[in-house]
Amino acid sequence: MAAPRLLRFGAFSLDTDRAGLVGPHGALTLRPKTFDVLLYLARHPRRLVSKDELIAAVWPNVFVTENSLVQCVREIRAALGDEGQQILKTVARRGYIFAAPVLDQPLPPEPPPGPSIAVLPFTNITGEPEQDRFADGLADDIITQLSRMGWLLVIARNSTFTYKDKPVPVKQVGRDLGVRYVLEGSVRKAGDRIRVNAQLIDTATDAHLWADRYDGGLEDIFALQDKITESVVGALQPTLRSAEVARARRKRPDSLDAYDLVLRALPHVWSLRDADTKIAFGVLEQALRHEPDYPMALALASWCHGQRVVYQWSTDPDGDRAKATELAEAAQRLSPDDPLVLTVLATARSIVGEVRAADALLERALALDPNAAWAWNRRGWVHTYLGAADAAIAAFERAVRLSPFDPLNPNCHFGRGGAHFVKHEYAQSAAWVEKGLQGQPNAAFMLRTLVPALWHAGRYDEARAAASRLLDAYPGITTARIRSALPYDPDTMSRMCEGLHLSGIPLA
Repeated sequence: MAAPRLLRFGAFSLDTDRAGLVGPHGALTLRPKTFDVLLYLARHPRRLVSKDELIAAVWPNVFVTENSLVQCVREIRAALGDEGQQILKTVARRGYIFAAPVLDQPLPPEPPPGPSIAVLPFTNITGEPEQDRFADGLADDIITQLSRMGWLLVIARNSTFTYKDKPVPVKQVGRDLGVRYVLEGSVRKAGDRIRVNAQLIDTATDAHLWADRYDGGLEDIFALQDKITESVVGALQPTLRSAEVARARRKRPDSLDAYDLVLRALPHVWSLRDADTKIAFGVLEQALRHEPDYPMALALASWCHGQRVVYQWSTDPDGDRAKATELAEAAQRLSPDDPLVLTVLATARSIVGEVRAADALLERALALDPNAAWAWNRRGWVHTYLGAADAAIAAFERAVRLSPFDPLNPNCHFGRGGAHFVKHEYAQSAAWVEKGLQGQPNAAFMLRTLVPALWHAGRYDEARAAASRLLDAYPGITTARIRSALPYDPDTMSRMCEGLHLSGIPLA
């Protein structure tokens, strides 16, 4: 079955999941066959569609007269109103042309039942490009604090920051991300003083629910951030006690230089590429020179070491495993209630095979921050390693819902591929891994799952071709090395290694 889509043209949209047409003034009613005719034409815009083709597509294996098609076209034009003749043109004795350009996009997620918010990147209006990171950091910290409110669904930074420097209407952001509210703002700096403007907008009505302005010195920047966050939360739920905001406050660096360096490192940490991980190491080392006890820098450095092991980039896996654990434990000692630190520590634990310990850490992280998309992502992997495939799939779905445009979402698709492999569902496993590779084509490490999935699905030639790609990406790779890097349960690992070997990967 085709995935649900939303087809937009002019002031109209077609929802393929609900078989609905929406115009500028709301929903429009069409008979099922009339909707099917419109949908077929919208899926083939700007080309002549013959009457015979339309009849065969909409009424397969049923004899109908041309009058049935003409009646549907008449009803479509009536629903489209004044634009109907311009959008749907008749070519005499031949057929029809859907003349409007069509935007085909995934169906937006359903708005959640509770309150939900997207915090957009704050606009830097200083005229100084170097202040971009300051503005980004302010929005990032507000996301972090708001996300710890268990009653509020907060879209993750990696999705909201796709709107940076793009003048997108708030209503569209609401539709794209499935949220009720959007927070947007701007930052202006003059000397050692800053001014922050922020406003909360209802995405359904475009109404401004709250707005405020804050002035402060750089020495008070974190107190200023807390003040803004408390005001936003108060606008969403006036009865929320100020203690909730106080509970959400985390340890921060004393050095703004360290803070700035961590912001620079983040995109390299999340890239899932060996070369970027090396860049991240260098930047994080600088941050730790400024502030050796900065938990965020320690946690991210730990994850970089972990990536080198699990993605088989490391020339010293045992050394990287030990370093990942050491750094994560240091970060946890300094900040035991930080969900990101707990998630990184869980990742390090799973890499060294302590999967149940990792699960306990992620449970703690998600109790502190139910909106932590990365924690849900990692919990999906831990459930997969434990053999709880259905729970894993649910966790990956939750991660994608919390951050629909996250650059780490291919990692969720890869995880679903692993979960389906655990369930012996090899065709689905291959499909999800291939979907992940569309978003992360350089993630050659996932060929370790794709190759055996293809083999067990009976797609032997494709499995051999994927195995050849894996050998090209990792010269000298063996099933023994793969077994040492992946903490799947013994049965799953045996089936993986069997498929890998039969596809051409040496045993040792």
